[in-house]
Order: sequence, then C-alpha cells, then structure tokens
Amino acid sequence: MRRASSGVVRAVADERDARYKALLERRGYRPIRASYRMTIDLGPATLAPSWPADAGARTAIGGVDEPLLHDLAQRSFADHWGFTPTPYGEWLHWLREIDEYDPTLCFVATHDGVAAGVVI
Repeated sequence: MRRASSGVVRAVADERDARYKALLERRGYRPIRASYRMTIDLGPATLAPSWPADAGARTAIGGVDEPLLHDLAQRSFADHWGFTPTPYGEWLHWLREIDEYDPTLCFVATHDGVAAGVVI
C-alpha cells in the first residue's frame, strides 16, 4: 500500500489472492481499476524487427540493468493515472519475488545509443 500525493491510499491486489482481497474489502477498500495479464504461445517463426537508423533495442542484462529498468519504468508512467513513485527496493521486490522475472524477456529501447524506453 502507498499513499498517493493526493492523500488517497491505494492497494494492489492479485485477483488470485482471495484472503488479501477480503482483508481490503473488510477495511473499506473497493476496486477502482483492473489490469490484465495477456499471454500467447509463440510458434517457431518470428519476425525480425526493422529499426530506424538511430533506434534499436537490446535484451536487459540480469543483475546489471535493474536500476535502469526501474528508472525507465518510473519515468514512463510518471504521467499515468494515479501514478505514485515506487522506491527501487520495493520495485525490485515485486519484480523478482512476485512476478516471473526473466531478464531475457525485458528489453531496453535505445535512441542514438541512449536508453529511451523499456519493455518488462
């Protein structure tokens, strides 16, 4: 849970965690947003990306790029609805301990050789 700059306290709950959801509901929380995890099984054929001359992407390096991934993700969502900055340690916990983190599936987009975006 984190208090937003507006003074509103928000909590994120995984729909599979019925006990936590029930606890939040008992304390007066109510759903205001939902997000979805979408997946697809990829076949063996993949398309090669076509990048402009000054743009590209690279695979993240586990144990090295996490601070960069955090910084890019925070800046990318800074103007998103209800954004509240997440301290690096908390972000890293959620990334590694809660999600199925695989740095080979995270990509750093570059522009003129400078990190410009992230896919996590």
